[in-house]
Order: sequence, then structure tokens, then C-alpha cells
Amino acid sequence: LLDNKEIYTLIGIPVYLDNKLIGIFAGSGVDRDNDYSILKIEDLTIMKTAIMQVYNTLERISSRASLLKANERLSELAITDQLTGLYNRQGAIRVTEQLSHIKHEIPVLCIDLDNFKYYNDTFGHKTGDIILYNFAKILNRVTREDDFVIRYGGDEFIILFSNGDTEAAKKVAERIFDAMERWFKDKVLSEIGVAAYEIPEDRKLSCSIGIAVATDSKRSSIHEALQRADVALYDIKRSGKGSYGIWYEGM
Repeated sequence: LLDNKEIYTLIGIPVYLDNKLIGIFAGSGVDRDNDYSILKIEDLTIMKTAIMQVYNTLERISSRASLLKANERLSELAITDQLTGLYNRQGAIRVTEQLSHIKHEIPVLCIDLDNFKYYNDTFGHKTGDIILYNFAKILNRVTREDDFVIRYGGDEFIILFSNGDTEAAKKVAERIFDAMERWFKDKVLSEIGVAAYEIPEDRKLSCSIGIAVATDSKRSSIHEALQRADVALYDIKRSGKGSYGIWYEGM
């Protein structure tokens, strides 16, 4: 532009959006029939109008982007359990949609904390929250990044595997029990200020797990697998708790 020998005046106007420089609107005055003049007032008026149109357009774009971001955040909050950070029951619907493209079997774990009501009623809801929060950390630790962990309600949790089989599900269940035995119970008791010997033997903190496998990723198949895992879970609960069971035909 500056190589143009006919330019006699040049103006640069910075354009800001949200206190950030986003560009410079440049204008020049050129030789008009040997009229070597500065920019005319009408030129500046046109530039001002153009700048305002650009600014208003960018402001609308910025507002739209902020609105989309806010809506996205609200959408995430709607499917997230606020205490544990896991998917909630509504989030489970999103999960089944994300799994719909998978062409193989999907293992399912239904998990229920044993004796949770005792801790919640005896030591208060804050203690219950401590238990749920730390148990969610265990479930995140023993699963893979592409698996889905859901707090389905109260002290009920679900794990949906993106891939794997019954053996993989069993290994995850064993890792959950191992983590609870190694540090979870002591950590929780330490946080609530209670010694292990103060807890009755039949009130020890543990969990029960039911395992089933969806034959494919259709929502109906996953729902059926959840029902079967739930049957296996309560079979374990009736037989003594603190273990896992695998659904089988005729259960």
C-alpha cells in the first residue's frame, strides 16, 4: 500500500473488542485530479460507519459464542453429579448414545455400597458425602479413560465399559475391593474421626457388585444388561454382601 506514489494521507484506527486489539482499520487519501488534500470529512464518516458495522458484527459473534459456551456448561451440569463429578442418571442417557456406535459386547457393573445407611444415619450426611466422594475416586482410578462411571442415585453406581468382556469386568471388580481394603476404609474413618474397632463387625464398609454383558450397544440391550446386573447384585446382597456376582441364565 505504501508503495503507491499517489497516497498523500494515511489513517489507521485500532479496533478493540472486550479490551483486546483485534485489528486496525486503515484508510488513505490519494491524488484526485491533482487535488492533493487530506482525507475528506465524508471519507471519515464512511470509515466510522464501516467500523461500527464491523464492531457490531463482532460483538454479536462474541455474544453468540458466550451464549453457546454457557449453554454447553449448563448441559454438562445437567448430566453431572455435583458431589462426585460422575455422570448422573440423566448422564446415563448421554452415555448410551455415545456407546451406540460400538459393534461389540458391553460389560456392565452395578455397584451398591454396603452399610452406607448406617454411616449416613450414625455420623451424619457429611460423612455420607465423604464416603460417596472417595468411592467415586476409586471407581475413576480402576477404570479406563474411555469407560463410563455413573452415580445412578444414592449409593448406587454403574460402570459401562467401552470394550471388554466378563473377565475384564471381574478384574475391575477385584480392583475395587482391593482399593477399599487397602486404603478406602481407613481414609474414610480417619476423615470422620472414628477408629475401626468402634464400628460393629456387621456394619463394616464394603460394596456389592453385579456383572452382566450387553450383547451389543443398542439402548435396549444395555438396559437389559443393567437389569441382569441388578439381579446379580441383589443376589450377592442376600447372600452376605462384600463380593461380586455374574448374572447367568435362570438366575
